[in-house]
Amino acid sequence: MKKFFCFIVGLIITLGIFLPLMHDSQPDEKVHVHHYRREVVEEPSCVTPGLIVSTCDECGKVVKITPGYEQHKYSEWEEVSRTEKKITKVATCKVCGKVKKQEFSISKRYTNRAVIPCVFILVAFGAVTRALCKE
Repeated sequence: MKKFFCFIVGLIITLGIFLPLMHDSQPDEKVHVHHYRREVVEEPSCVTPGLIVSTCDECGKVVKITPGYEQHKYSEWEEVSRTEKKITKVATCKVCGKVKKQEFSISKRYTNRAVIPCVFILVAFGAVTRALCKE
């Protein structure tokens, strides 16, 4: 069974290599090489994917390419509101007007109420270490 399998695989590989070489091709036949003229019909943006049309000068073959959508072109972040608890900022796309919004919460953990006990603890720690290391 193994020999039969190897024979079939070898036959398939051999035919796959030599059959294309046996194809009747005519070397006198002129091969056409396209010479395309490229025209950008529509630039890509965040709204449209764009369109590029290439036309062969010799035979007139037309190839259309859509490059794809571009990313939004946002303005700088602008603060629109501020409360005690949060800040809201927006940025707007210059092309399509899409608005991107960010909200930041304001934390009060770094106020003077937190700093004073820390300073007191550090001063006390310094006094204790000085007293212990005096010997």
